[in-house]
Amino acid sequence: MVNMFSDVPGRQFEAWQQTYLGRLSLMSASFHEQMRNVIHEADHCAHRNYTLSDRERDCVAWLASGLRVSAIAHKMKVSERTVEFHLANARKKTNSPTRDSMIARVIIGGFRQT
Repeated sequence: MVNMFSDVPGRQFEAWQQTYLGRLSLMSASFHEQMRNVIHEADHCAHRNYTLSDRERDCVAWLASGLRVSAIAHKMKVSERTVEFHLANARKKTNSPTRDSMIARVIIGGFRQT
């Protein structure tokens, strides 16, 4: 079989292919190791540097128990906008893209109170 990389049947292409695949696997392993380090550092920084205030933690706990923002606002005797503000701060501090992931990170991650 003649390939487009050489006029010599098969052998040079096979050697090139093996070298290329070896390089790809090394690059892939290196990339995964670097990403693992970045994620570990981000998690470490999140747990070390950020703490939730009492209000933020209360809002997250009530949200986790199934209360709506309006009910949380009524319990706290504040406006719904204030509850939204506390939840937004908690999401930023936990680096969570959604409220559900924020709840999981607070419950599982054990973020400290200030």
